[in-house]
Amino acid sequence: MSDIAKSRESDDVGAARQRRERLHALSGDRTTRSTDSTRVYLKEIGRVPLLTTAEEVRVAEKVAKGMKAEEELALHAAAETIDSIDPTR
Repeated sequence: MSDIAKSRESDDVGAARQRRERLHALSGDRTTRSTDSTRVYLKEIGRVPLLTTAEEVRVAEKVAKGMKAEEELALHAAAETIDSIDPTR
C-alpha cells in the first residue's frame, strides 16, 4: 500500500472516530445509560445456561398441564357460582 493510500485510510479512520464522538456528545447521557444497562443485561443473561431440547419439552408439558388444571378449576368455580346464584338449576 502506498504512503498516500495509508494516509487516506488513516484520515478516514480519524474522521469516522470524530463523527462517532460528535454523535455521542450530541446524544448525551441518555444513550450512554441505555447502552450501559443493555450491556449489563446482556452480560447477566449470558451467564444463565440455556435449556436443552429435552428440558424445553419438559417445561412446555408442565405449562400445558398447569393450564389444563387451571382451566378445570375455573370451570368448576364458574359452575359453583352459577349454582349459588340459581340453586334450582
